Amino acid sequence: MPKNRPELRLPVAQNWSCHGTGACCRYHVVTVTQPEWDRIRSLDWGNDVPWGERSPVERAGRDGAGSTLYRLAHKPDGSCIFLDEDGLCTIHRRFGLRAKPLACQLYPYVVVPLGRELRIGLRFSCPSVVGNRGESVGAQESELVRLARELTSGAVKQPEPPPLVDGGPVPNWDWLLAYLDCAARFFHDSPVDVRLQCVRLLAWHGLVLATYDDKHREGPSWLDACAIRALREVGEGALDCGPAGWLACALVRTLAARLGRRDQPLGFGGPLGLLRRATGAVRSFAGVGTLPSLGRFPRVTRRAIGTVCPAPDASAAEILRRYLRTKLWSGQFLGAANFGLSVHDGLLSLMVATAVVLWLARRYAAANASNSVDEEAISVAVQAVDHHFGFDPVLASRAARFRHRWLWRTGQLVPLIVHGGERLAVQLVGRERSDGR
Repeated sequence: MPKNRPELRLPVAQNWSCHGTGACCRYHVVTVTQPEWDRIRSLDWGNDVPWGERSPVERAGRDGAGSTLYRLAHKPDGSCIFLDEDGLCTIHRRFGLRAKPLACQLYPYVVVPLGRELRIGLRFSCPSVVGNRGESVGAQESELVRLARELTSGAVKQPEPPPLVDGGPVPNWDWLLAYLDCAARFFHDSPVDVRLQCVRLLAWHGLVLATYDDKHREGPSWLDACAIRALREVGEGALDCGPAGWLACALVRTLAARLGRRDQPLGFGGPLGLLRRATGAVRSFAGVGTLPSLGRFPRVTRRAIGTVCPAPDASAAEILRRYLRTKLWSGQFLGAANFGLSVHDGLLSLMVATAVVLWLARRYAAANASNSVDEEAISVAVQAVDHHFGFDPVLASRAARFRHRWLWRTGQLVPLIVHGGERLAVQLVGRERSDGR
């Protein structure tokens, strides 16, 4: 890219190609600008328009410059108005990739401006991203450069760095990039239990918070020194911690009731759907009776969930490591990429989401009569949670930040991760570790 543009950085060890699952065309709101809508409307549709008598777009407010925004309409079943009976995009099939709205061209990639760099993240709500299926991301650099240029061409200015904590010091971009690099290294391929890697990340983050005022100017060297200290001080004994309290577990169950359901974005289901979701949320918080179904997560009892070991097996742990490594390295968890959250609130939101992933994976395994979290269970859970992460404003609300900070201050976040959401009385005796030890 030209020297006056930020450098484009791509994630390593990640593949993706579209496999036509149609999931992105059923569960996402696609916002289009006036020029994009004008371009789609001017295409040579002839008499064969896919939207029939209705409008293919709906008004969705205005952007920062005051221009009208639209969103693609959805069919009664929740799918995009342009999704045909074969599960293919009509615009793409008839006019090519570049005729589609920019959001559709970019998915599942996310462009994150970070000062002198544009880092490319991915949305793990896409099954092919979770499965690491397709062409190497590095081989797609030229197309990603084009999309990044188009996406940032109308940007007024680069976003400011997020503060370390709300109302606290604001680090510069170089320090923040070093922070992201160091955080991601906790999840490099390793035989270490992925839950222990999460605990070490939190310990490292705590050291950084405690010493930032004195050491922030030292940048990468001090961040690495904190990481070495965390690795030395947090051993495997951290996985022997007691369970989290009832309220902390109830909060995870309630959050899982929201994140586990990949509802169509425009509220399909009507009043009865809302009532079912509200009833399910109350039952999930109380943890009584049989937990209701949530999208791809069948009905299951808490007793059955308690028989599932919280440690993901080797293949499942690899997926969770890749997910966390990508989110951390790309900065998708903080700042402009996640509703303006501070570094601290963003990291806590990602770690709480991880606890929910583990809880949902155990739930999926239990419903399928398995006592271990395997690749399928973690894949389904990651897709469900990442459908919301960074895009559902409820997860960055004041209430959510209060909840996450409370879990941090009271020391409840670590046992939630270690025990996969909660530990029940019928939990398997002993701990099965993904590294076989």
